[in-house]
Amino acid sequence: MDMRTTISTQISRATSALQSQSAAVAKYQAQITSSVRLQKASDGAADYVSLIDYQARDARLQNFKGSINSATLSLNNGVNSLTEASDILTKAHDLGLDGANAATDDQAAGALATEVDSLIGRFVDVANAKSGDSYLFSGAATSTPPFVVTATDPSGNPTAVSYQGSDDPSKGSVGQNYTVDTNYPGNQVFQSSSGDAFKALMTLRDNLRNPNLSQSDRATAINQSLSQIESIRGNIQTAMGQQASSLENLDAVNTRIDDVSVNNKEQIGNLQNTDYAEAAVKLQEQTNAFQASLLVTSKIFDASLMDFVK
Repeated sequence: MDMRTTISTQISRATSALQSQSAAVAKYQAQITSSVRLQKASDGAADYVSLIDYQARDARLQNFKGSINSATLSLNNGVNSLTEASDILTKAHDLGLDGANAATDDQAAGALATEVDSLIGRFVDVANAKSGDSYLFSGAATSTPPFVVTATDPSGNPTAVSYQGSDDPSKGSVGQNYTVDTNYPGNQVFQSSSGDAFKALMTLRDNLRNPNLSQSDRATAINQSLSQIESIRGNIQTAMGQQASSLENLDAVNTRIDDVSVNNKEQIGNLQNTDYAEAAVKLQEQTNAFQASLLVTSKIFDASLMDFVK
């Protein structure tokens, strides 16, 4: 056997071992420096696949939390707007009671009608309320103003209000196969089978302002409007209850997601984070092996050099 061939093979093997051990030293140094154990798939194929799965799951959970926060904001704003709408109807009811009172003359009734006009304007504004850039009561057509005044009297007061939103609610995906209605169709809240809130308010105003009605006829007409207003207010409160219930459910889902997320992040940490004690031991082992390989390689080179000299 050619001695030089044997030495050449030994040198090649020693150099390969040095490269491998140098890479291992660099690997564990990087783990300690960066605090990240899995830098790439080759650092542990099975663990790396599990890590990618947990990270994807964490991303989905965070997306759900973002949707929950958005839905919660819309529903809270919706409940606030519905509360204001209910308060407006309560105020209109009180004004109507004053107008139906036998002691209320035409002038006083006209003043009450002017107050109702103001309430109608407020009610239109509330029905067109927004949460961020989305209309709360336009259903799925969140960028479309739900209600528009389509006719006015000579003084500019509304005499007709039309709905132009969607008949379907806007939905938010807040969990696996779980959605929640966020933006309600306004025609199902303010213009439902229970009655049209705008028409009821405008009819109340017109009855208060009508000088051709006797006191008795005015009281009868006003009481009819008040009955309808109470029915509409009941429908609005039903919608408030639905949204409040959705908020409770969202809070429960959010808590559950938080619990799952904590466990998920713990698994990510277990897979990804460096175990410093273990990494330090392996770094020392690889450093020792590297130094031993250096010594062996040095001896091989010395032998090769002596052989060359001979």
